[in-house]
Amino acid sequence: MIQYVFRRMLLAVPTLIGVTLLSFALTNILPGDPARALAGRYATHEQMEAVRERLGLDKPLPIQYMRYLGNLVRGDFGHSFQTRQEIRKELTT
Repeated sequence: MIQYVFRRMLLAVPTLIGVTLLSFALTNILPGDPARALAGRYATHEQMEAVRERLGLDKPLPIQYMRYLGNLVRGDFGHSFQTRQEIRKELTT
């Protein structure tokens, strides 16, 4: 019984990595610029670059993915673009 549970837990690891990789890839493939959405329609180039830097969007994709995984492990799901509230708080209310 313990071996079965252990095997299932080991099989869950690649599944979780696959799900996180797929969700990360989809958010990067979708059209639109998150920096533009946060900075606003009339933001200057400097403001856009500041938002990209703050969000870590100026980093290479592997570094962004590792940051994404680290935030997920800590329970930090980011902020909503619409309400600007923490997503974790929105999920718990």
